[in-house]
Amino acid sequence: MWVTRKLKLLNKKSENEYIKNIGFRDFNQKSILVCYLSDCFSNDISKFKNNSNRHECLIIVSALVDLGYSVDIIYCNSTLEVEKKYDVILGFGRSFRQACLNNPEAKKILYLTEAHPLISIENEMKRIDRFNKSYLNKKKVSLERSGQYYQESDFDLANDIICMGEKNKYFLVHKYPDKNIYELCPTGIDIEFQRVESQLNVSNSNNYLWFGSRGIIHKGLDVLFEVFDKKTNMKLFVAGVDSRELKKVFRYIPPNVEVLGVIDPLSDKFIEIAKHCNYMILPSASEGMSTAAITCMKAGLFPILSDSCGSNFDDNAIILPECNINNIEKIIDQLSCRKVSLREKKILSRYANAKFNRYAFRESFLKIFEVISNPKLKDYD
Repeated sequence: MWVTRKLKLLNKKSENEYIKNIGFRDFNQKSILVCYLSDCFSNDISKFKNNSNRHECLIIVSALVDLGYSVDIIYCNSTLEVEKKYDVILGFGRSFRQACLNNPEAKKILYLTEAHPLISIENEMKRIDRFNKSYLNKKKVSLERSGQYYQESDFDLANDIICMGEKNKYFLVHKYPDKNIYELCPTGIDIEFQRVESQLNVSNSNNYLWFGSRGIIHKGLDVLFEVFDKKTNMKLFVAGVDSRELKKVFRYIPPNVEVLGVIDPLSDKFIEIAKHCNYMILPSASEGMSTAAITCMKAGLFPILSDSCGSNFDDNAIILPECNINNIEKIIDQLSCRKVSLREKKILSRYANAKFNRYAFRESFLKIFEVISNPKLKDYD
């Protein structure tokens, strides 16, 4: 409740992508520039129903104000040239890069929401090359997601790195032994399992859900189309993208694939789909920590994820060692013979709601920031 109240207080109306002096009290305060998402300050936060990053951005700013900082926030890839001096720079993108160069003495904290660009770009290029040779290909595609917000040089600029996903942390710790690396879990969309539980299907369902967004080849939808094109006794629901966008890229969509479009995870439509699926599947080229998987776990759906998705969610996810057709077919054939009980779904939902929520996000961020600000403290675990 107190988090919601704080976020409402910070939700100021502004048409700027550069918002200054949030929490300012006097000129003796330390100042911090957050390079992330500024549209959540110029719009009603309730407009952002389909993802959680705006809510997380508000929580970060709220926490920094509570810590006594005067906070400026700028859109991560803004082209504005900011000359103001700061004590701390937190974020990513062009704005982070430029602010770090303009503030050589500032503490620089890279906020990494995806995999390292070496992993992300290489993996996505392999997926693109594969799709451009596929029988489903209607139009050649190029990089959709990777390289837009992060460059390898960003990691050299940073003193500290906050990342998402234990697999990404493991990679960073070994690649940058001189950097302080911290893991932060995102939140996902909060879904009360009681909404799903009513008339829940607990059979050995042959229905699967792909829940994604921009970057359909990166997120493996083309591979799933090829799998379900052969598995005519199974059904794939596709949420998060519009059928018109898919038809621009794919020669055809298999008849056992139902495209739901961009959908509110809190809507009755999404809940109805969740009732009739046991698994969500995301054979992505790379992720930080999939908030789509988190949201689906809250609704009682077990995630089937690529090994590059950043996390196995404390062994609650089914990991695909390789995202090829044979591997995916083998996994879903095995799962189609297995009944998922109501108890299993409840336990999964409780796990996801307990670990990935706004309160836990705020507390974890505060703890990380306390260690970053006070090097004498014991390293954050």
